[in-house]
Amino acid sequence: MNRLVVGGVIVGILIGVLVGFLWWGMPPRGAQADLDAARKRADGLERELDAARTGAQGLETRLKEAQDRLTAAEKDLALVKEMNLKLQRLVGRGKK
Repeated sequence: MNRLVVGGVIVGILIGVLVGFLWWGMPPRGAQADLDAARKRADGLERELDAARTGAQGLETRLKEAQDRLTAAEKDLALVKEMNLKLQRLVGRGKK
């Protein structure tokens, strides 16, 4: 009986070691799936970042155009004010 128990324990240990070694050598499927999911998320975030950069560049261009138009309008307004002032001086001289 003792020999049978000892033999069973040794066989059990050997089977456990063999299964553990084979399990350890197998690629971890859960980790690989997590890695694939993380790569997909990173790709998605990279596309979103590119889209945001493109949008920001478009907004910068529109802002620059609006600033240019504002500068031109301010110059035109200053010119019109100056011409108006000259006209008022001319008209004022005629009344005196």
